[in-house]
Amino acid sequence: MGGVVIVRLSPMGDALRILYVENDPALGALLARQLEGHQGVASVVTVACAHEALAHGPSVDVALLDLALGTGQPNGFELGVLLRRATPD
Repeated sequence: MGGVVIVRLSPMGDALRILYVENDPALGALLARQLEGHQGVASVVTVACAHEALAHGPSVDVALLDLALGTGQPNGFELGVLLRRATPD
């Protein structure tokens, strides 16, 4: 059973910059399209792994993290902690 972890990485302004970490490309693309259509969303970056997520972390306001990213990767909770540590206050 899958799930999503939501982590706020910076104070939110008028329009959110969202990072979506999902190892299923079809699901990632579908949710990104849905999010991009909402007022108040400036951008959605979709990546498939923890390494890519950590590269984008400091440039977003909110991260939506897949709980199960696959073998050899941190789960969504662990990645959330790593992103928080990598993001300046």
